[in-house]
Amino acid sequence: MKKIILLICILTMTLFAYDNYDARILNEFKANNLELDFTYEANQKYPDDENYPDLVVRKAKKVILKRYSYEGAKAEVKYVYFNEKQSIVAILVGWRTIHKAAGIDGEFYELTLFKLISNNSIEIKKISGLDGYGEGNKVDKETGYTIGKPISFIYKKENEIKKLVEKINILEELNSQIKNKMINLNINAIKNILKEIKISKNTLVNYNNIAYYLEKAKAYPESIYLLEKILKKYPNRTVAYINLGDAYWGLANKEKAKQAYSTYIKQMKEKGKKRKIPKVVLERIK
Repeated sequence: MKKIILLICILTMTLFAYDNYDARILNEFKANNLELDFTYEANQKYPDDENYPDLVVRKAKKVILKRYSYEGAKAEVKYVYFNEKQSIVAILVGWRTIHKAAGIDGEFYELTLFKLISNNSIEIKKISGLDGYGEGNKVDKETGYTIGKPISFIYKKENEIKKLVEKINILEELNSQIKNKMINLNINAIKNILKEIKISKNTLVNYNNIAYYLEKAKAYPESIYLLEKILKKYPNRTVAYINLGDAYWGLANKEKAKQAYSTYIKQMKEKGKKRKIPKVVLERIK
């Protein structure tokens, strides 16, 4: 637990937050040779509507990311976070939405996380949701709109976005350190990490990568423990079965290795990817 708390402290970042953008003001800040500019242009599809913000990220004057707002929606950039250490930009955009027939009344948000690598950008996460009222059949007496049950989008809050980014970075840091053989994780350490950061759609890839690098480091029991946790929650995670088979094979437990490989082969065939099955896997199940 102490190691996890220490790791969280090491990875805690300084984040910059900006809100209440005005359509006629250029907002800009520089950090670590990055320029984040908000510019506004008339919407070509809906020329009668207000202007909408475009986010442009530049490094050494070269555009490496450009984020457009939604056509036809009165979108507003709510917050921007820049993680200097990991070069991650988090962008929260929100816009008012009312759909009487669907029972929707509230503000729709989209949070997108970008990883900036050299002169390219990679989208690493996109989370969207409504904050207000969702599907239902209740009629609001004041407005006449049909609205549903209350729905809260937690990532509209600065501290929740920060928590999300920090969790992703912790797993990325673990990936890097295990890959480069800088640290070793025993099963107790893995248990503690799983208590702090649950296996979810947001963390699945990172956890699978950690298990893969543990297997490559010949930490077979640890890799197996994590992979079985992953597959318990996500039994259709095909790649995890070949990783699990490799780990059991490393322990010379060929029976369980063949079971994992067989499931891997079955799912690959079901996905029409039979030709991509490695020959070594086919040889091991004979």
